[in-house]
Amino acid sequence: MTVDLPSEAVSGLIEYPDELGPVLGCVISSRLASLHELGTSLSIGDAYDLLDVIRVDAHNRARLQAHAEAMRDRR
Repeated sequence: MTVDLPSEAVSGLIEYPDELGPVLGCVISSRLASLHELGTSLSIGDAYDLLDVIRVDAHNRARLQAHAEAMRDRR
């Protein structure tokens, strides 16, 4: 399951630096873990688990928003 938009779909977006990477950048940006936690007490497996949480939440938010818009359009 993917909910990511390709960066070319919206102009002006930038990527996280190479030393951080998209997984850690996404986890930190979502505030599920800090850079310090990721570097000291969490494993890379933990980071990927947190990424799964972020993807599920984003997918479910998008589905709920689409449902709400469909219900609004039916009125």
